[in-house]
Amino acid sequence: MFKIWKTIMVGAYQSAEAWIKALTSSGFRVSGWAKDILAQIKRFQSPTQVSFVKATLAELGFTKPATLTEIIARIKELGYELCEPDDAPALRLAYTDQSLGEWLYVAMEPVRDSDGDLWVFRLGYVAGGMWLYGRYAGPDGAWDPGGSFLFRSCK
Repeated sequence: MFKIWKTIMVGAYQSAEAWIKALTSSGFRVSGWAKDILAQIKRFQSPTQVSFVKATLAELGFTKPATLTEIIARIKELGYELCEPDDAPALRLAYTDQSLGEWLYVAMEPVRDSDGDLWVFRLGYVAGGMWLYGRYAGPDGAWDPGGSFLFRSCK
């Protein structure tokens, strides 16, 4: 249904600190929320190549704001896979030609931060630079149909 957006190598680093160093030394910004989420990841992937797709919620069939639970269910219903948490920093490193003003959400099971709140990653490019950022993903959060998500292509 959706074409491949990017095929990249994931799993290059095995710790939050290594990912943060790789991102910042490459000129990317990492928010405090993103650092907190990265610190909560207990298992990092082995290096492997993965293909990702990008779709707006409208392209996924949503006509009104949707919760993350609804978005995840729809992605799976269409036969796609959710991202692993450490796909996000790999995607940030690979997406060097992002358009100014664009924000992309990473479709993943939310990660609890150090305060116990649920978060997902997002990639953004604003006047202050290209960011790996976090976005609150609690049960009361909703995304607008114009928002774009990244997820793994079918196996």
